[in-house]
Amino acid sequence: YRNIAMNDLNFIYDPHLELHAFSRENKANETTLLVYLPVEKKFSDAVSLKVNANVNLDNYQQKSSNLTVTNNLFQLAPELVYYGDRFTFHGGLTPAWNNNDVNIFPNIYGEAQLKHNVLSVQAGWIGQYIANSFRTLSGENPYMQDPTFLNNTKEVQYYGGIKATVGNHFTFNARAAFITYNNMPLFINDSLDGKSFHIKNERRIDDLQLHGDMSFVNQDKFTLTAGLDLNTYTGLLDNAAAWELFPLKVTGSLRWNAFKEVLFKADVAAFSGAKALLANGSQKTMKGGTDISAGAEFKITKRISAWLDLDNILNSKYELWNQYPVYGLQVIGGIILHF
Repeated sequence: YRNIAMNDLNFIYDPHLELHAFSRENKANETTLLVYLPVEKKFSDAVSLKVNANVNLDNYQQKSSNLTVTNNLFQLAPELVYYGDRFTFHGGLTPAWNNNDVNIFPNIYGEAQLKHNVLSVQAGWIGQYIANSFRTLSGENPYMQDPTFLNNTKEVQYYGGIKATVGNHFTFNARAAFITYNNMPLFINDSLDGKSFHIKNERRIDDLQLHGDMSFVNQDKFTLTAGLDLNTYTGLLDNAAAWELFPLKVTGSLRWNAFKEVLFKADVAAFSGAKALLANGSQKTMKGGTDISAGAEFKITKRISAWLDLDNILNSKYELWNQYPVYGLQVIGGIILHF
């Protein structure tokens, strides 16, 4: 529910609500209520006050042990924003209530243009809680066991970088960040069945992260993007390594509307191997992998389209999760009906 035109009080609002009901094999159930309340009060074209309130109410139940976990999170982020021709600044604090713990995070970041509409520098000091639920964690690792506890992850980062625009089509972004995570969930192979994963909490991880991305966009006809993330995980207190977290990942995508009725697409993802802790207590570094996919969509009529995807074209053998190899070459197609 949002306003599409400025009201008399110069308020902009866009509240959003989600309700999730999640269960697995009738052994574990979870309900989650998510509420997002962003409001902006404009004092002028250059100055405004923004307030973002996020509520996460999570209730998890495990029937086999009659376990009930309540994991609630509330974050309030007021910030004063200045929009200038060459400089943009956001300044504020984010108080957060994580169950019974209260923290105040920094929320300070800005961007300055060194050359108008061509080159700019970015810097920031920001923090937040990352909400973890059975639904979100199993979406990340579908082979995990039913959890016995849930913690939200505390994240604080310092970052700086540059952003460049070349011509009307090409943009480039490079950023370096030092990030500290507290209560990060890591996944470890279970010692009993040897294949499923249980969560091991890590009280602290330091991550020196380098990120870069670029895009070439020619209106709505051709889009080419690429990205790189390099993570160096250090300073762990409870684990010998950041289990199942990838140190390096490179991605790319192409979308080309060759004709009015035809769309071609291609994607690539390459990554280095993560470290895994095995069921017998030993560790290994998994092999990296490269996955290339391509596809096309054909508009037959106004209401009917057909699509065809080729996944893992190289038939690469790799594991995103230890002991779970991905599928090889796949050919998938279908029909889309528009009503």
